[in-house]
Amino acid sequence: MSVKFEKKSVFPFLEAAATRVKRDFEEYALFKRYDAGEVICWEGDECSYFYVIITGGVRVFKTGDNGREITLYKIAENDSCILTTFSILNRSPFSATSIAENDTIVVAIPRAVFREWINEYEEWRNYVFGLMSGHLTGILGKIESMAFQRLDERIAAFLLQSAPKDQRTIKITHSDIARELGTVREVVSRILKNFEREKLVSLSRGRITIINNRELSRCQGSYSMVG
Repeated sequence: MSVKFEKKSVFPFLEAAATRVKRDFEEYALFKRYDAGEVICWEGDECSYFYVIITGGVRVFKTGDNGREITLYKIAENDSCILTTFSILNRSPFSATSIAENDTIVVAIPRAVFREWINEYEEWRNYVFGLMSGHLTGILGKIESMAFQRLDERIAAFLLQSAPKDQRTIKITHSDIARELGTVREVVSRILKNFEREKLVSLSRGRITIINNRELSRCQGSYSMVG
């Protein structure tokens, strides 16, 4: 697969890396493509590759015994998966499921090579641990919000974070929000109806439009769910 990408932006450590590091990277790094909706790794699988996304995006989620999903995090361009890293380093099964949200191309490093580079190359080790640190902070933040925020507050925050830049309409369903936050659609719909009655949002099929950005922002820590 022939793919062009800027190595310095995806792998910044390569710019100042030793010649042997760059040589090994050129030899072992390969491209993989995943179609939108394609599962990259099932829960319980062994991770064969460490990957960094070049284009596209990946959702990593857990599924409960009742079939309910919760999104742990999403991976965008120039980023990688912390659970994949843990799985490879610990030689343990992948503890979630990852799926391509849209057509996705990644640079993949075979797991044996990945572990070898961790031991041999400080540049690679620092790069990987930097990625892990960033994702760990995000996961801890999500755990904190689930533990200490009411669901109405979390939905308000989710809507504000999901709105495209300089736009107020989000293309998303109530079921999608429930899946992202680990709850059920009926509860999400009830809270959104409350927001609509308060003239904070406008609801339509597959779309939510933020009407009052300022008041919705206040809801992140002060909204009381009704009904």
